[in-house]
Amino acid sequence: MIAPKHIDVVTDSGAQSCIWSRKECLASGFSMEDIVPVRHSMRAANRAPIKIDGAVFLRLTGESADGDQCEAAVMVYISPDANSFFLSKDAMIQLGVISPSFPQIGAHPASVPTSVAASEVLQPVIRRAKSDNTIAPCGCRVRALPPDKPDCLPFDCTFENVDRMKEFLLERYGSSSFNQCPHQLLPSMDGPPIALHVNEDARPVRVTTPSPVSIHFQEKVKDGLDTDEKWMF
Repeated sequence: MIAPKHIDVVTDSGAQSCIWSRKECLASGFSMEDIVPVRHSMRAANRAPIKIDGAVFLRLTGESADGDQCEAAVMVYISPDANSFFLSKDAMIQLGVISPSFPQIGAHPASVPTSVAASEVLQPVIRRAKSDNTIAPCGCRVRALPPDKPDCLPFDCTFENVDRMKEFLLERYGSSSFNQCPHQLLPSMDGPPIALHVNEDARPVRVTTPSPVSIHFQEKVKDGLDTDEKWMF
C-alpha cells in the first residue's frame, strides 16, 4: 500500500491510456516489483514507439471548484520515455473534467466562446444542426454522407488559422468522417469496389487466435462487437 501522493498531471483528451513517467512513479514510493508486467505496445502521436515497463492500478481523487470529491479508478502504464503523468480521456470523464459525450458540440456549453473568429464560423452551423434535428436518440449526431467539397474556405489557409481549420473540418465532417457512433449503421456510399492486391504465389494462412485486448478496453470492444452483430444479423 502506497501512501496518498499529490501528483501534477497533464490532461490529454486524445490519449487512450494513462501513462506515467518511470522516474516520477518510483519517486512516489513505488518500486519496480510493484509494476505489473503487461503485453502492450504504445506509440506517440508522431508514431514513435513508447517503451512500457508495465502497469500499476491507481485510484485518483481530486476536488472540484465547488468542493466536491471526484474519483477515478485507472490502470496506468509506466514508461521510461514519459516525462510526466498523462491523464487519458476515460480518466478525464471519470473525474468530470470533460463530459461523456466529448467532443460533441453543445454537450457542455461554455459561457464565453474561446475564439470570436471560431465562434463566427461555427455558430451558423450549430443553429442549423439544432433546427434540423440532426441529433440521434443516443445523443450522437445522425450519420450522414460527407458533404460536397466547399467552393471556398471561410478564411485564409495559413499557419495562423490552423486551429480554426481544425474546428472547421471537425464541424463540417462531424456527421460523416468523424462520426464514431456505434449505435447507427453507416450510410451507403457509391464508388468502385475495394481491390485487394495479393501476390498470386501467396498461400493463405488460417488465423484462429484472437488478438489480445487490454483489460481497460474489454468493455468497449465487447460493446462494439455486440453492435456489429446486431446490425449484421
